[in-house]
This record gives sequence, structure tokens and C-alpha cells, in this order.
Amino acid sequence: MKFLASLALLGFLVGLMIGRVVEPPPALQPYNRLLQLQSYADGLAVCFAQTITPQVRHEQGAYYLWFADTQGRNAQGEFVLPQGQLVQWQVESRDTGVQVVFVGLQALQGQWSVRQDQQQWCTDIRISAASDTQ
Repeated sequence: MKFLASLALLGFLVGLMIGRVVEPPPALQPYNRLLQLQSYADGLAVCFAQTITPQVRHEQGAYYLWFADTQGRNAQGEFVLPQGQLVQWQVESRDTGVQVVFVGLQALQGQWSVRQDQQQWCTDIRISAASDTQ
């Protein structure tokens, strides 16, 4: 009985090893990568391996940019606008993309533009205080 159990276990383990050898390699994920962050006096530059267009959202003093199908690293920082308003920024890596958030005590507005820099695509994000006449 022990002999048959040993043979069954050995056959199972050999089958697992053969299965791993003939299994095709996992498909590479088509994710874009966040390569570099650069802070400015009034914004942030976020550089990627490939070109990408962010989705933008404004919400109660915050300005969000969502970069879908992107991998990156978490980071945070702050800067002071010329009007004296403190703005904190945070880059969050999530399962399906990277989110860049700018938060201020008053409403913020932002503008972004894309530029190519050497072998990377950068999104320059400029933040300013929203005008009171909205």
C-alpha cells in the first residue's frame, strides 16, 4: 500500500514538473510605466514610457488626473502658488492605473500638456487657484 502511494505521489510530482516545462510563458502586460516625476513651482511633470492621455476631474478643491493601464510608484509633495496657497500633490499607483491628485484649501484649476523628452512622454501639469467668478 505504501509503495503504491509513493508511486502515485511521485507520478503526480513528475506530472507537475512536466506541466511547468511545457506551459507557455505568461503574456506580458501592455502596461505603460511611470518613469520620472519632476516638481515645478506651480505643478508637476509626470513622464511615461509611452504616450498617454489622462482623464481629468475637479472636485471640492482637488484636481485629479487618471492615467489608465499604467504602473508607477507612490510619491507625494507640496508647493506654494504665487498667491500663497499651499497645494499638496500625491501620486498613487493602483491596480488599473496611476492617479495624480492635487489638493488645496481653495478650489484649484489645472492645465496639462504633453511633450516628448528623449525616450519618454511627459505630461506637464500646471496648477493655479480657481478664480472666484465661477
